[in-house]
Amino acid sequence: GTGHTLGDFDAAILYELCSAGEEGLAERVLVRLDDSKRSIQKDGKPITDDSLRREMVDKACETFLTTGVPQLFRLGIIGLKPT
Repeated sequence: GTGHTLGDFDAAILYELCSAGEEGLAERVLVRLDDSKRSIQKDGKPITDDSLRREMVDKACETFLTTGVPQLFRLGIIGLKPT
């Protein structure tokens, strides 16, 4: 068998990606974080600057799309074909 660990943040990205696609992905992830009362942290402290939060979520989504999705697809965990 194959195992793969997916953290809460990546799980939120994957959920939004599967629910509504790549268009507006980062914005939906930000809304999901706000709705769940969770925050993005750096050095153990919540990031309160909105532009920095957006930049970090944009980067996380891009990284997930370029590395996470292809890996999950190769493992047969998801059926989304990487773009």
